[in-house]
Amino acid sequence: MNKNLFIIFLIIIISITTLAGKYDVYYEAEVEPVYYGNSDSDIRLDITADTDKELDKDTFLTLRGRLLSDEDDTTIKFDRFYLERYEDKLKITAGKQRIYWGLSQVFNYTDIFNRIDITDTKADHTGVKALKLLYNTDYFSRIELANEFKDGKDSFAIRYTKFINGWEYMLNYLDYNNVFDSKDYIFEFKGDIEIGVWGQIIRKKTIIDMDLYVLGMDYSWDINDKTLYFMTEYTKNDTLDVDYTYYNASYNINMFSSIMLNYMTSSINSKEYYGVSYDYTIDDFQKLTLAYNRFYSFNNSLVPGNNRDKEFYINWTYSW
Repeated sequence: MNKNLFIIFLIIIISITTLAGKYDVYYEAEVEPVYYGNSDSDIRLDITADTDKELDKDTFLTLRGRLLSDEDDTTIKFDRFYLERYEDKLKITAGKQRIYWGLSQVFNYTDIFNRIDITDTKADHTGVKALKLLYNTDYFSRIELANEFKDGKDSFAIRYTKFINGWEYMLNYLDYNNVFDSKDYIFEFKGDIEIGVWGQIIRKKTIIDMDLYVLGMDYSWDINDKTLYFMTEYTKNDTLDVDYTYYNASYNINMFSSIMLNYMTSSINSKEYYGVSYDYTIDDFQKLTLAYNRFYSFNNSLVPGNNRDKEFYINWTYSW
């Protein structure tokens, strides 16, 4: 690792600790040796330090410094650096922040601020430079607006959310550039009918106007005081006549360990991807993950940077 970059990262850590004052600072380190199917290997390192500081009763500052390193590159940055302000029914968030947008878990066409990664659908994505507004029109509805500031065309999103009888409904308008200029109109829903159900109906106006759909469902079973969870999500591009189906199952073996299986198929190829992972909680501070992913004829847009056919990795996380 470059010595100067490490010194810069230490300065960021000291800055966060100093700015936090009497407030807590949380640290986390991840070490991840990876083996690829082409006999190539790598070691990834991810170290973060973050804090939330109350500036006054209605204003909060969030800071997170992050060091990301592998054999090819080392990056150090303020991964989160934003202010959050509350004014009656209005919340304003400005700065480098993580924006969560949309209800789907895997094929989330509403989230134009992050890329899909089916190997880790809950990945903690890097923050984006953005302004976000949330206004609660009443107890059961709200309006949200987000604008990501980018070189070239900004990414803009606005949505209206309404809760009716335990169901959540969203109307979205998106204006952005992802290779081509796009304007998307998306209706979303999420609720519970003994099983969890959610979906999206998308009208995409771009170089080729397209209609897309997403439907997902999940359910949990209690088996001998342990939990078996199953989730599936389906997406179809009506215009291109292409569809994908994703399956996920996880089982808590005991209070310290769990196993998870992922699988995806498509109308183009009978098998696109499968993965298996095992999580073990060592203690209150440490967690160990072993995972194997196998990729076939694969849509690379679903896995950022995917240029391999398989990978095996061990992830050790230490938090304090």
